[in-house]
Amino acid sequence: AADHWEAGREIPLDPAWLEVYARSLEVLRGAQTEQGLFVEQVARGGRPVAPAGAEVNAIHVLYCAVHLAEVGEGGRETLDHLAGAFEHHGKLPGRYRLADGEAVPGYENRAVYALAARLAILLGDPATAQRFLDRMLEMYLLEPVLAHGPPTQVGFAALAFDNLQALISLRQLAAARIARVDADAP
Repeated sequence: AADHWEAGREIPLDPAWLEVYARSLEVLRGAQTEQGLFVEQVARGGRPVAPAGAEVNAIHVLYCAVHLAEVGEGGRETLDHLAGAFEHHGKLPGRYRLADGEAVPGYENRAVYALAARLAILLGDPATAQRFLDRMLEMYLLEPVLAHGPPTQVGFAALAFDNLQALISLRQLAAARIARVDADAP
């Protein structure tokens, strides 16, 4: 799916972007499940494709939800589902069963927390964003960093994607707090 926020900005410059925006939005909406998860493959015509026993990657789910939330078109179901999983499991699992939305144990990732926090920020829920970011930061403190090997080595704690997502979300939460303080100022 296209980046809806960016596509929406291009529409005044080139009306052809309106069709890209509308079709991509249709694909995202068609791929969303009742639990707020997203099917990773969508057939022509917007029908979800999900083999029996399918699992979805939380990063993919969150990118879809963030794209919708950035343009005011959704994301609440996803945030509610993930916040419930966080309360139930004490963490945000990195994969979910598509059939019932249940967490698949064994995988936790800092980028999932960062993207979930970004979704919460976009939906005006800084308290939930802070809970996700607190756990993400805890993972940075608890995860051992290897003293050798290149950053691309499996197991090395300095993963660029995770770190970028963390920085973006921490900055967005700070900006949302500043905006709220400015709005409350006399």
